[in-house]
Amino acid sequence: MNSNESLFEKVKEYIANLKSTTLEEKTEYTDREYLSILFNNLKPNSDITIQHEPKRSKKGFGSPDYVIRVNKSIVGYIEVKRIEQNLDETLKSDQIKKYKELSDNIILTNYIEFILIRSKEVIEREVLIFKSDLEKPKPTVSDTKINSVIDVFRNFFSTAPQRIKNIEELASFLSYRARMLKELIEKNLELSIFSKKTNTLVSTYNVLKENIYSNNFSINEFSDSIAQTITYGVFIARLNNKENIKISFNNIKEFIPSNFSLIRDILNLINDIGVNREYNSLKWILEEIINVVNSIDAELIFNEFSFTRTTLISKDPYLYFYEDFLAKYDANLRKAKGVYYTPSPVVNFIVSSLQKVLKKEFKLELGFATRDQVTVLDFATGTGTFLLEVIKAILDKITEKSGKRPEYIDNHILKNIYGFEYLMAPYAVAHLKLSQYLKEVCNVDFDNERTRLQVFLTNTLDITKIPDQKGLAGFFPAISEENELTNEVKHKEILVILGNPPYSTGSKNNNEYILNLMKKYKEIEGKSIKEKALISLNDDYAKFIRFAESKFEKPEEGLLGVITNNGYLDNITFRGMRYHLLKTFDEIYILNLHGNIRKKEKTDDGSIDENVFDIQTGVAIAIFIKFKEKEKKNKLASVYYKSIKGKREEKYEFLNKNNIYSITLEKLECSPPNYFFIKKDLSSEDIYSKGISLNYIFNEYSVGVKTHKDKIAIDYTEEKLLNKLNDFANLKEEDARNKYGIEKDSRDWKLAKAQEFLKSTNIDKNYVKQIQYRPFDSRFIYYSKNKGVVSIPLYKTMKHILEIENNIGIVATRFLSSNNFCHVLATSNIIEMGLISNRTSEAGYIFPLYIKEDQGVFSVIKENFKKDEKDNKDIFREFINTKYSKIFTPEEILGYIYAVLYSNIYRTRFIEFLKIDFPKIIFVDSVEIFEKLSRLGTSIINAHLLKDNLEIDRSIGEHTIKINQNKNKVIEKILYKEDTKELYYNPTCCFNNVSKEVYEYEIGSYQIIKNYLKYRKGKKLNIDEIEHLEKVIKVIHFTIKVQKEINKIISTLKEFNE
Repeated sequence: MNSNESLFEKVKEYIANLKSTTLEEKTEYTDREYLSILFNNLKPNSDITIQHEPKRSKKGFGSPDYVIRVNKSIVGYIEVKRIEQNLDETLKSDQIKKYKELSDNIILTNYIEFILIRSKEVIEREVLIFKSDLEKPKPTVSDTKINSVIDVFRNFFSTAPQRIKNIEELASFLSYRARMLKELIEKNLELSIFSKKTNTLVSTYNVLKENIYSNNFSINEFSDSIAQTITYGVFIARLNNKENIKISFNNIKEFIPSNFSLIRDILNLINDIGVNREYNSLKWILEEIINVVNSIDAELIFNEFSFTRTTLISKDPYLYFYEDFLAKYDANLRKAKGVYYTPSPVVNFIVSSLQKVLKKEFKLELGFATRDQVTVLDFATGTGTFLLEVIKAILDKITEKSGKRPEYIDNHILKNIYGFEYLMAPYAVAHLKLSQYLKEVCNVDFDNERTRLQVFLTNTLDITKIPDQKGLAGFFPAISEENELTNEVKHKEILVILGNPPYSTGSKNNNEYILNLMKKYKEIEGKSIKEKALISLNDDYAKFIRFAESKFEKPEEGLLGVITNNGYLDNITFRGMRYHLLKTFDEIYILNLHGNIRKKEKTDDGSIDENVFDIQTGVAIAIFIKFKEKEKKNKLASVYYKSIKGKREEKYEFLNKNNIYSITLEKLECSPPNYFFIKKDLSSEDIYSKGISLNYIFNEYSVGVKTHKDKIAIDYTEEKLLNKLNDFANLKEEDARNKYGIEKDSRDWKLAKAQEFLKSTNIDKNYVKQIQYRPFDSRFIYYSKNKGVVSIPLYKTMKHILEIENNIGIVATRFLSSNNFCHVLATSNIIEMGLISNRTSEAGYIFPLYIKEDQGVFSVIKENFKKDEKDNKDIFREFINTKYSKIFTPEEILGYIYAVLYSNIYRTRFIEFLKIDFPKIIFVDSVEIFEKLSRLGTSIINAHLLKDNLEIDRSIGEHTIKINQNKNKVIEKILYKEDTKELYYNPTCCFNNVSKEVYEYEIGSYQIIKNYLKYRKGKKLNIDEIEHLEKVIKVIHFTIKVQKEINKIISTLKEFNE
């Protein structure tokens, strides 16, 4: 830097240049040349380069205006705004927030004011000259101000390039830049497609969408995949660059091993971005990613990524890095994709168990290392964790001293060990990890084109061969080559299949091949399973197991080792799957690791049972074995079971120390009709089986209404709902999405169609109906018999509630994922599917008491009891009349049913059966007992319908505002005081005389009173809501009292206690 005197002159020269145009004539770019001269005059030495980026797209995405480098490493940004811009507003903008994530060294300026941002905070702020002074003929600027601005730049330019010293820093730096790259790719691609351009980005998208992802590949998914893959491609280049040469657009492919052919093809994009001006909006962020990997402290990072030298707790540094990267890159991505990478203790248990089976049962002394007989496929490779463990198992048997390793690597590991992966980023990581391991441990040369890992980018569940398309081999030769190799493996016999398949009920894998395979899981002994909904079987993990099983149907022997969602072990929907697995295999070993957060699973000591993954769904390990030369003769497999609950680390310790032969397992009796793969207490089956299921008591029933968009279709009051719908219907589609948080349409709900429907009805209040949304929490819905703003109206059943005055419906679940049954409620409104539980598997079904039958011009109201499908006979009514020799009213029968369902004895004793199908009602022999229970059940029904004025102490649940205190009734924090029986919803307002039993009372998955208040947090309770809650508290108190009377009767009855 020149002397201060010289710098002063340069700054004054800059001010004079600013005066050369009037304020009215200035744009953001008018004085940009003068600003660039000033920056270059203020920089301290020639090692610093100041790159001025071209004008950005009007869409508002792109790079900062100036990128500052020292010896090619980025050290800071300068962002420039119009001279009249208020920089306080700019500091709050998303643009600056993004730049803060990229750099700890930023200057923001509007030509006359300069703000230095360091570590996301403003540390210096100086005004060189006021805008009003520029309008004066001879503005004067104090030396103090000039000196202060020079100091800002002195501080700014003094920042040294940051060195990245550990995996956590690297994951953090790369993840944010990858996320920005994804956003910019998505915007660029959308613009290109809209403009009908045919460039490399568009061509890459089309090739991948059509040839790998069967057209199930959105622009968002493509952008995500490419951004991650490019980021990992740059990282791979750095790891293979041992001479510390600076990576650039021009040389990056030199550092990608030649056998990483698909990754090399994808990285052709980098060359295009570097030279093609239409990618300027992408180039700068890609330079950022390259800058990060060039800033790696090579020795420290290489040590951490070494399998032999790493100090990380994880034995797999690449998995450790990718987990950290993905968590920072997109926390929701895993959930959306059902992708959770497997903890090493789980992998160790599965691989060591399979190794033991190969040696003990298949008589293969070398286990996985048996060259001529063992082939292995990880059908959901992820980052290659399972394959790495298999490779280690092979190399443990073939020592370096033996001199045989090179042959085993060439003729076994690189020939017989396969991996299929659907997502591009983990595919890249798998190649990186496995190649680095073999390179480090066995000195394998992956620059040799013939040295190739058999890990392929493919959809395991699709065997469609990519047709020979014009230009494909030339544009993306690796895809064409991989497809040929993949199809060979998919049709090849495999001895061992293992892995952790994705769990996702929203499966997109619906091609003809896998759907045909899945038909076997929907039948038992050739007879179709009659289910209204088999959605659970659509989960990807079930499809992956079916794929693997199909590979073992013709071969004489085979092994499958997986960790999956444990729902298939006892969910009734999966009984066909269980039966088919029992037919295919000879032995099945189940280690149930539980950990279902939604079920609130507990250990024996009452503490929380933790999952081995960071997910809410319970999981289980399963080893399936098919033996050679074993005559099945329709014999089903032997199933061995063990359950493990506890803390995550305790489970990890158990898995690390054991395999299926070192633990004690219990042999299960997997008998029809459900063939459970889990230990169940079915000792009460003889009693329970005498009952009649709700779906055999009632004729018409259905699951509750599904809106897909509650925030649009439902509201607390009729007025609020209509006002909201008026607003929603008249917004532009994009504005409606933004305002109401609607990211995507679904199969059953389209935003444009919802708006069209609303306009066609003129948003008529006659469409507004009351809906039972949650227990004792009714709201208003815009409802019609056809799809409108409600995706699945289920009018065929709901019309009976709407059209029959004072009709009653009993609501219950078919399946129970909880360990407690309290999933019953009476209502006189139509219901929302989640009425009694927020768990999809516990959807609420409504059984109306009466139905309306159209008979020509007339309609007749009839009781909704079961009829014989063949001759239309009233089979349930005849049963009741015959059993009791008395005609009971439908209400009396319903009262009895409700009493049984509200018996805690019934709920506890028959819990295992209540989990797997609609409740069965046991009917007592005594007319007197029937009538007594009916009266008690009816009293609860009336209370739940809020009909009766209950004869209960008025002080129970009475609302109180503390004297001389603020009378604000806004719900702030819910606090229950057990000692005083007070329930506060803010510091001054409470409900009195609320027992703990009442406060904690649950229907389904909802704690009634707490949930009612939580839904309205931040809202002021009105008089109707206060009085409603007072009544609900009394109703719950009454319900508990009557339940005790019911239990007292049922405890003495032989029909329930034989």
